Amino acid sequence: MGTDERENRLERSDEIALALGLTMERETASGRPWCPPATATRLKRYLTGYAKELDGLSHQGVRLFYAMETAHPNGVAGFLYGALKQLTPDHFRSAFGNTGLGTSGAFDGNTLRLTEPGLAAASGKPFELSVKQMPLVAAYLDAAHNMLGFDPVHELVLPLWSGDGARASDVAAALRTALSNWMRPGLQKEHYLRQARVIAAFLQTRAITRPDGIDDETIIALWESQAKLIRADALDEKSSERPTEGFKTYQNAARLTLYYRQALQTAWNERNAQSDAVSIGSADNDDGRIVEIGVGDRQLQTAAGFDGDESGSDDSEWISPLVALREEPGSRVKWTKKQEDMTLLAGLIDSQTLQGNTHADSKALFQTTPPLMSHLRTIVRYSVLGPLQTKWSSGSGDRPAADAQNGYAGFISQLARLVDGFETVRLAAAHVLVCRQNTHGAALLSEIDPHAARTAFRLAGLGPSLDGDWREELAVYFEDSDDAFAKSTRAAYEAINRAGFRKQDRLDDDLMAGLEAGAPSLTALLGIVSALAAELETAGVVDRYDDDCARFVETFEMIYGRDNNVPATG
Repeated sequence: MGTDERENRLERSDEIALALGLTMERETASGRPWCPPATATRLKRYLTGYAKELDGLSHQGVRLFYAMETAHPNGVAGFLYGALKQLTPDHFRSAFGNTGLGTSGAFDGNTLRLTEPGLAAASGKPFELSVKQMPLVAAYLDAAHNMLGFDPVHELVLPLWSGDGARASDVAAALRTALSNWMRPGLQKEHYLRQARVIAAFLQTRAITRPDGIDDETIIALWESQAKLIRADALDEKSSERPTEGFKTYQNAARLTLYYRQALQTAWNERNAQSDAVSIGSADNDDGRIVEIGVGDRQLQTAAGFDGDESGSDDSEWISPLVALREEPGSRVKWTKKQEDMTLLAGLIDSQTLQGNTHADSKALFQTTPPLMSHLRTIVRYSVLGPLQTKWSSGSGDRPAADAQNGYAGFISQLARLVDGFETVRLAAAHVLVCRQNTHGAALLSEIDPHAARTAFRLAGLGPSLDGDWREELAVYFEDSDDAFAKSTRAAYEAINRAGFRKQDRLDDDLMAGLEAGAPSLTALLGIVSALAAELETAGVVDRYDDDCARFVETFEMIYGRDNNVPATG
């Protein structure tokens, strides 16, 4: 994260605190809170926690805004900051009781009812808002004024008076988006810290104090624990805890936990020389700061992607080989036949530095390290069962089932095909570069098969150090020789007919630059995929597919209900 971006986030975080403070700390003429403390606390929790309630507040807010604008000669300003002395039901009852709403609706002393078609509720029925709901909705509008400005909020709601048939639902969505966009830079830090606290607290309950204690079972158990909170919250069951956004899907829960594991590993490495007993800190004290218990505030911020410095650790500097293949000039070459091949790999490994993204923006399971071979079960769960959650929750797919089509076996076969494809592409790239008389071609041949390369160089009449003007001689040799290694590169080249590997492409300097830049990364990528495929082939994970399917279905139904009929948060 760049210094300017970090400073902008800190500045916006201060602005959010100031805006909320204006709403929460304003006093009446008699010195009483203008916004009741309980209402202010709820509003702060909703606004700073990406809460599901914000959508409802936006829908209620634009309609209450319309009613206040209509009911008072000086509009919203006169109603909210003049007629209302305090945000309480009685004061709303008095303010609306002394005004009229014309043809827009009516107020019966307890409930505001708006009958304009454009103001209708989602069901199509007239919109209703009770005086008990109004204080929170009005506080939300006041906070919006403090953040966006009074005039910008008024302009957002103005279409309701335009006569163009604007609907309150669309205006509410615009208001919600504007607020989210304004707040997002300042909320990200707290949002990711909150997620890090959830992980740290869960690890404490399982007495996990070392990075290697975060195994496959830990990851899925964390997801299941959050699923229970999500279901309880959706059913309005009383619970001492509420779900934290970001853990609803298995894929995101796994991604966050593995990133936290890497941050914990970094902290462990830093402190290992000082103490052999490093534990995990997660508890909050009264002022909201992290209580340091071994791994404290700085490490949690690192886990959340806000490390506060530019140094980082050696581990965090790992760059995914996908970077060179997806960015110029490597992206000019079509390295794989199917785009889904790269999509599959991008879902597993991606660099946090790709296109300037932080890890929080990445959708990869591994973002700062190559795939951990100690987490094979997580890898197959993430790649095979994880995507089914999206389909099933949207009603577009069946729940995972144990049947003849073993998803883990299919995934391993897909990786094996990728390995074969990458090996062919690497041979073809070496052949093209050698025949183009590019010096990187000889280096690539030596990477592929050092012994065969030395033999080919000798048979071509070249010394082991490739002295002299050897490039033309080597090109001729690999074009015409019957040597097995030369023939294998020619066969690979002839088997591929796409950008970078066609005969005419040898004359294209841009494509040759792409081959030269991408070939080393293709070798690195091949190493990762080969190792992963080999480990999965021998680890016996295929036999666990049925068990994992049953476990995922149980958790899916906990979140969504048996027939996808339970609204869920988180």
